[in-house]
Amino acid sequence: DETFLPFLYYCKTKNDDYRWNALCHIMNGEKRGELARTSVLKYLYRRERRGDAVSVDVFPFVSWTKTPETSRFSFLWRLFSYEVADGDSRLHALFLPLSDIF
Repeated sequence: DETFLPFLYYCKTKNDDYRWNALCHIMNGEKRGELARTSVLKYLYRRERRGDAVSVDVFPFVSWTKTPETSRFSFLWRLFSYEVADGDSRLHALFLPLSDIF
């Protein structure tokens, strides 16, 4: 199935999979099997879900990743980052590994 409005919206579906874009490709998304992606201006905002794993990026500042085993948030890479993996946590502030100090 296909839906098309010139310059505004396009969507193509096949079974449970789909691909769409809007506003001249400024916003787009797709779903193929367990993979689902949404983005605005390609990498300005990007969200990807693959099964239970979710990743969100807001360029260039924020990154957040969540899987069943780990969770990670960062602002400007390691200017501030916090990660929890298998019960252990790691903290970085101003690029210094504070979890190693405390």
